[in-house]
Amino acid sequence: MAEVLERWKEYGNCRHGSGERYVRKHGYRLTTTEGIAFRIYFQRSMGREKIPGKTRWWIQSIESGAGLVSPAR
Repeated sequence: MAEVLERWKEYGNCRHGSGERYVRKHGYRLTTTEGIAFRIYFQRSMGREKIPGKTRWWIQSIESGAGLVSPAR
């Protein structure tokens, strides 16, 4: 990685009705030394199922010199 270009957070309401708000995702736009930009995010909550080793980091998009590339799913 060469540089963090952007950071953001997504918030959501408490799921138990308390009125509190929590950070649900941390997002980043990064660039590599080769000039490729990635939008990635970290999902803080995985719901009720606590599965060991469950992926919490996700690639949202990849921007190459030719434009936007969607990651394979």
